[in-house]
Amino acid sequence: MAKQQSEYTKGEWRIEGDCYIIAGEKHKNSLIADITTANDDYEANANLIAKSPRMYELIEKMIKQGGYMYGIDVIKAKKLLAEGKDVNNQ
Repeated sequence: MAKQQSEYTKGEWRIEGDCYIIAGEKHKNSLIADITTANDDYEANANLIAKSPRMYELIEKMIKQGGYMYGIDVIKAKKLLAEGKDVNNQ
């Protein structure tokens, strides 16, 4: 069985320009991904990738809590989902 990778560039990721996902200042603004603009959904895809660290942290926390989400975790999850809907509805 392959070793599961759980390491990634931690911290806030952001979108720059139309299609670049950048890790924050802590990582010297490292390029994480270059999303093609040939796909009509490129903005939504870039937004999803940029939110990946926060989603990963919420899922990891929920697992550590035995599958339970506290109220603050639910609020954070709803915020992440709402951010995705905003991009998709533009």
